[in-house]
Amino acid sequence: MFISFIVPIYNSQEFIAQCLDSLINQNISDYEIICINDGSTDNSGIILDGYCKKHNNIIVKHKPNSGVSASRNEGINIAQGEYLWFVDADDFIAPNILNKLKQLAASCNSDRITVESFSFDTKLETEQTEGLKPNMPYKKVMATRTLYKREYLKNNGIIFTEGVHYGEDGLFNYQTLIHNPKTTDSNILAYFYRVHNLSVTNAPKKQRVKVSLGGSKLVFDILVKDYNNKICLSETRRMLLYWMYGILDFYTVLGSDYFNNNFIWEYNLIDIPYKDFELKKLHKELLKISKTHNYKKLVNLNKKKKKRDNRKRNIQKNKKIIIGYIKHPKRLLTKLTSK
Repeated sequence: MFISFIVPIYNSQEFIAQCLDSLINQNISDYEIICINDGSTDNSGIILDGYCKKHNNIIVKHKPNSGVSASRNEGINIAQGEYLWFVDADDFIAPNILNKLKQLAASCNSDRITVESFSFDTKLETEQTEGLKPNMPYKKVMATRTLYKREYLKNNGIIFTEGVHYGEDGLFNYQTLIHNPKTTDSNILAYFYRVHNLSVTNAPKKQRVKVSLGGSKLVFDILVKDYNNKICLSETRRMLLYWMYGILDFYTVLGSDYFNNNFIWEYNLIDIPYKDFELKKLHKELLKISKTHNYKKLVNLNKKKKKRDNRKRNIQKNKKIIIGYIKHPKRLLTKLTSK
């Protein structure tokens, strides 16, 4: 079997038909669709059972609600495919894409194969996807945009960390990268990501952050331990910085009183290289803030970070424009003459 789709479902009755239809309408037959109904209270379970009766390659498991990570882990345990592909119930994949991916997998024999993605916030029919261009960067963040070799995950004991309710994809991808996988980055547009008001990532920010605090502690336990044990330092450092800046953001969203009562910074990194000024300074400031609870200083740190990010984005944008004019001087001439 080439691939196992793993689809966690929670109250997705509005979107699940399009998702499953996109998985069914493919140009190969050696794959399975594993649907984990995570305690849905709407008609999702009934819809799933209807699809299961009609299609032999659909497996449906119903269980009490325990979160997307637990659902995906259950799917991993059941899966028989050479590769695993995690698909969210409100998204869908490109029609007749599996044969192309199967040929790519056979030629590269990689542990990870990434695909391109398109984000949309209005209704998008599957037949309307032809000719669209990818519009979502950051492949390392989303688990849905990677095909994982099942044997690689099994041999390295990689599963989703349960209890992490925000950023679980990033942590999972980090854990796949620290074991030095063979990775193929494809240019194939295969995944279509729906942005809507019911999405967890679109919940009010304060609500998301409160849910995230407990899981953030689990993430830091893992990252600090890996950094101090010198495990894949470049990738571990990248993730540490990402989560540290995330903590700054959490703090400013929730306010000092709530944050200090629900999150205690108890993590000491050791042997930070002398020249790693960013990590050293950020670690020092967070340790200091955890003792003094200097909320004002933390807000200023966060503002400075956002200004730096904006400057970097502007520099990159201007650089692309200049390179574009160098490669296509007619564009510059058109711009100058149009004024």
